[in-house]
Parts: sequence; structure tokens; C-alpha cells
Amino acid sequence: MNRIEVNYNVANDVLAFLKNYSDIHGIPSPGRHCNEITMPIVFLLTSYSYSSVYRDYVQAYKEKYETEGSEVCVMIKQTFVNI
Repeated sequence: MNRIEVNYNVANDVLAFLKNYSDIHGIPSPGRHCNEITMPIVFLLTSYSYSSVYRDYVQAYKEKYETEGSEVCVMIKQTFVNI
């Protein structure tokens, strides 16, 4: 079984992907006060699930790191969800 080491750079890539994904597909929470200095809460539509976001991540990861003739190891879904 091929495994990847989840280090700071890999976790940072996942975080950057999720921030970008939420900017594109997310809806800001309408109940938050604008004068509070907090991290904004973003919701995804109910048509999105952990599995669908993970599939999009795998596709984007392979497009970014896959070269001709080589196979890319991607983290499993549970690790992605934990991050």
C-alpha cells in the first residue's frame, strides 16, 4: 500500500484548497455579526458532501502533481476529513 506523509506542507495545501473551494461554492452565514472579529463561517449547499469535496480535491491534486507516466499517491478520505 502506498502511503503519503501528511506534513505541514500537505496540510497547508488541503487548507488552501478548502478555502478556495469555500470561496467558490460556499455561502456565508447570515447570522454572523460583522463587527465581531471572528473567523467567518461558510456553509456549503446540501448537495455537497465530504465525499464530493474529497473527489474534487483528488482531481485537483492529480492535475497539479501528476506528470506523464507517473502515478500520484493521494491521502485517503478519512485523513482529508480529519484535516
